[in-house]
Amino acid sequence: MDKEGVIFQSESKEWIQVMDDFYYSLWSIPDLRDKLEDVGKSNDICYFSAGDFDNSYELVLIKGGKIIRKIVIEDPQIDRNKLVKKFDVGARLPSEEIFLENEDKLEGLLKLVIANGIEVNYQGYTTLKAFQLSTEHLNEYQFDDEC
Repeated sequence: MDKEGVIFQSESKEWIQVMDDFYYSLWSIPDLRDKLEDVGKSNDICYFSAGDFDNSYELVLIKGGKIIRKIVIEDPQIDRNKLVKKFDVGARLPSEEIFLENEDKLEGLLKLVIANGIEVNYQGYTTLKAFQLSTEHLNEYQFDDEC
């Protein structure tokens, strides 16, 4: 199966999780974060990502149309001691500092959202192929059971 342009989706209760592919196709969409915040006006959104070789990370939690927490940390020089805080909106989540001190930022973010009531379930996920990988076309997909 051609993996380019593939995103993964799973559902658990009221949440739908979407995971990017190894080509960072979703992450590379220039206005993805703005589009997610627009979707958050009528849907609850939990979005997070972590750099693969640097120390950057971001977390956006939107509930009831309001940004509850948004933190974006950039690592432009790939130096843990020179991180740049781009956004820091909303009150810190319970245990946020503990989880974000984790050496593996993705693991720390995952544990943080789970600790704050967001169920994450990777069982039975389904592959989705977007016709055009753009947030304008994410509802136009076909299911592929080869997962």
